[in-house]
Amino acid sequence: MTNIPQHMLVRIRKAKDEQLKQLDLRCYSFWDENEKLTEIPAEIFELEWLEELDLSGNDIGQIPNLLSHFPNLKFFGFRWQNTQLIDWVNQVSRLKVDLSNFGISNKLPEFILSLNNLTALSLSRNQIITIPDAIAELQNLTELNLSRNQITTIPNAIAELQNLTELNLSRNQITTISDAVAKLQNLTKLDLDSNKITIIPDAIANLQNLTELDLSRNEITTIPDTIANLKNLTKLYLWGNQITIIPDTIANLQNLTKLVLNRNKITTISDAIANLQNLTELYLCGNQITTIPDGIANLQNLTGLFLGRNKITIISDAIANLQNLTELDLWNNQITTIPDAIAKLQNLTELDLSRNEIITIPNTIANLQNLTELDLSRNEIITIPDAIAKLQNLTELDLSRNEIITIPNRIANLQNLTELDLSSNEITIIPDAIANLKNLTNPNRIANLQNLTELDLSSNEITIIPDAVAKLENLARLDLLDNKIITIPDTIANLQNLTELDLSSNEITIIPDAVAKLENLARLDLLHNKIITIPNAIATPLALNLYVNTITKNYRYTEATKVPPQQVAIVFGAGVYPDGTPSPMLADRVTAAVELYKLKRVKKILMTGDNSRKDYDEVTTMQQFAIARGVPEKDITLDYAGFSTYESCYRAKDIFGVENAILVTQNFHLPRAVYTCRQFGIQALGLGTPDWESYSKQTVSWYTFREKLSILKALCEVHVTRPKPTFLGEFEGIK
Repeated sequence: MTNIPQHMLVRIRKAKDEQLKQLDLRCYSFWDENEKLTEIPAEIFELEWLEELDLSGNDIGQIPNLLSHFPNLKFFGFRWQNTQLIDWVNQVSRLKVDLSNFGISNKLPEFILSLNNLTALSLSRNQIITIPDAIAELQNLTELNLSRNQITTIPNAIAELQNLTELNLSRNQITTISDAVAKLQNLTKLDLDSNKITIIPDAIANLQNLTELDLSRNEITTIPDTIANLKNLTKLYLWGNQITIIPDTIANLQNLTKLVLNRNKITTISDAIANLQNLTELYLCGNQITTIPDGIANLQNLTGLFLGRNKITIISDAIANLQNLTELDLWNNQITTIPDAIAKLQNLTELDLSRNEIITIPNTIANLQNLTELDLSRNEIITIPDAIAKLQNLTELDLSRNEIITIPNRIANLQNLTELDLSSNEITIIPDAIANLKNLTNPNRIANLQNLTELDLSSNEITIIPDAVAKLENLARLDLLDNKIITIPDTIANLQNLTELDLSSNEITIIPDAVAKLENLARLDLLHNKIITIPNAIATPLALNLYVNTITKNYRYTEATKVPPQQVAIVFGAGVYPDGTPSPMLADRVTAAVELYKLKRVKKILMTGDNSRKDYDEVTTMQQFAIARGVPEKDITLDYAGFSTYESCYRAKDIFGVENAILVTQNFHLPRAVYTCRQFGIQALGLGTPDWESYSKQTVSWYTFREKLSILKALCEVHVTRPKPTFLGEFEGIK
């Protein structure tokens, strides 16, 4: 049965219910194999009225003659897998072929030139340095994607593609926009993001039909006046350059709806911006702007204004005129006061004023009745006003890293709140009002945070976890790190949806049995406490083994083809014979890692094991075994100090900087390995190699018994003692 990603299934059902003639099942995820179709879902064949079908980006091996199922098919997009398709695809009016990541260098595959109906071609993620002149033969091409190659020059042959409407040359090594591009009169979208372009040529003004132009992440210093001739431009991306001035001529781009100039060196918002009457989104983050001009008030259609990471000290009252504004981003400036003008933005849903110098939240903030996200973290706020409680649609509130002492009872009126962050303040008490007290006859019992899923109160002065917290039944993450808590209440067992609980750096002495009742808990941190007793319900090896197995079951796989791609494979060491050959268990682990590499599930392999003696070297043995099976030495990193699972995981994160990985070991060992690595913050998946079916019953029985005891030790290490590994050293990274 075909595994159909949920979003594709929704589209298929919609096409069936509404008898849509177009069906888009493109896969946009390059790495995640679970997002790709490997065969055509049977459900599609019921849609006999289809005229357009796009399956590009998937890995479908065999595609039948679709014209026999869809007689009206006029457009077909797919990832090329075999050339036998030519017999029938030439009968489709318009064809889209995906040849991304096919190892193509500088010559087009011959069969491509025979497709007279080819209208869209993707050659992304190949090794193309020079665009072949043969590209000019594809006269019907309307879309060409050459992104993520090593192209340095745009050839004159590109000018022959007069039907081209979309050209993507992003992420190459292009230094100059050739005149050939300016001859593509029908071009509507041009993407040259992430190249080495220094100048926008005047000839670009010839592209009169251009609606989207992306020149982000280049080395451009000046926006030429000629860009004003692109009268049909609706979206202009120039972020990540060295631009210092917005020219007045930009005012001529009257159809512009989106202008992105983040991460440049702009000091002043030109008055010309105020003339862009159709602008809906303006991005100027990461510049050196000090003032918001009054002219901004003319942008009546603006819905998003992004001015974070500048040097703004005062928010202009003119901002009050932006009545369609829904998102306002002013984080990391030098603002000290929230003006009443902000409160007049009645349609605002997201407001970010974090990393400023704000001391007081004005009561007028209560007027922002449509606000759903409010970030005031990293300011100098002392008091949370009752006005906050009137923001009934608020779902996310971040007041972390301020100087707040008290959480007001009325904050519990925020009935739709799902995330509340009050970490790194000076709070001493969690009020009972934070719970869902349904009896509202007593004014001191105003509460209803039943939708809260994340609560962060770390780095405060809290001494007691009140029973009120246990009434937050939807809570998934509770962070009380770095407080002065002595006791964990038994009522914590009521938090059955809790998956993460951080109580590290407190003064806790006893872990109650109630903690063992948190069946969905995947991460428990009790590091740096004064624990003297671990209850039997937690400490029983059998119970621990069951717990770790249950927690990690969704992260473990037994087939390499089903593991989602990750950054690196971590192979754990095992026995090596005196002659330097790997034991069967070690050989099986390395063989599985080699398979992952060849399937492109990983790009690198980290070999971690014991080399504590000159005459015993697990990792070099593993390396030689992998090289002999086709893995290049440059893609293998060695950790000679992985003396235990715990130390291997610790060092993988701290020394080698691993963020996500596929762990490779036997099935009996895999749950502990995955659990340990995930506790260190590695997004770890696991590939288990066979055990019971590969080795003697006596051998596996012994290892399985030992594993039950090892899990107890592992839980103590990651949650209680957290010892440093035998060797740490300087950061090395994955080579």
